[in-house]
Amino acid sequence: MESHHAALGYPPGTRILGCLPWTHAFGFTLEFLMGVLKGARLRSVPPASFNEILNVERPEVLFGVPRTLSAIPDPLLTSLHGGIVGGAPVRGQLRERLKRTRLCVGYGQTECSPGVTLGRAGEWERDDFLGRPLGCEVMLGSPDSNGGTELLVRGRNTALGELSGGGVRPVVNAQGWLATGDLAIPTADGGYVFQGRSDERFKLDNGRMVNPVPLELSFDDRVLLIGAGQSMVQPLVRGDIPPDFHLPVPHRPPRTMPESFWVACTTPSGKVSRRRAEELFQSS
Repeated sequence: MESHHAALGYPPGTRILGCLPWTHAFGFTLEFLMGVLKGARLRSVPPASFNEILNVERPEVLFGVPRTLSAIPDPLLTSLHGGIVGGAPVRGQLRERLKRTRLCVGYGQTECSPGVTLGRAGEWERDDFLGRPLGCEVMLGSPDSNGGTELLVRGRNTALGELSGGGVRPVVNAQGWLATGDLAIPTADGGYVFQGRSDERFKLDNGRMVNPVPLELSFDDRVLLIGAGQSMVQPLVRGDIPPDFHLPVPHRPPRTMPESFWVACTTPSGKVSRRRAEELFQSS
């Protein structure tokens, strides 16, 4: 928390308005707890009324997920003095809009208090950028059999363990490293770029492993790939099918899905659940 406050640098009395649940690590630690300890003026409101109250309150700092930020008009975003966007990958149109703000990208997990990496204010040059290590050590594990490299974290911010069978089971290995389950690649300036969850990869029926996230990047959040156990990848499209659609893997013709489908697949943080999409598609 101290490392993140030093990076944000907001003084006592700073106005913070948010709709993150304080029962979750992101909202509790970086919005609520840091705000209370650093003398901020905090107000939390329901997501449904957030934009309306935002117009009136005009906060100086904001912590939010991409889904929330997408609905905020540019003049309000650019008026903010700072804040963190996290909880889901930031890419495409939203990333371009955030270039004109003083907001920064943040990455973490509940097991990491929850901050691990942070970008600079207004640094939105790459889709799915996670930022640079802050207050802890970060490295990539050895490539797995499919070439993916998992993000590993070590530091005082990692959890002591998780409750299991009446005891506490460590979440780090003997060397103190926490395996996040997130795949990433390094940048030349010490940062990391998200490459999907290790458990999001799926195999076709011929044994070929598909990592969908890098394949989806160029479509600006309009395409989701599914196909576990199938002979080919099935692209699902939100809106119009991109012209000259092509993938470097065997695939079926893209299918446009109604907005109700995407709403049903979207989590509160704004992530589209690939597993839920697969289930709904197969049952339709």
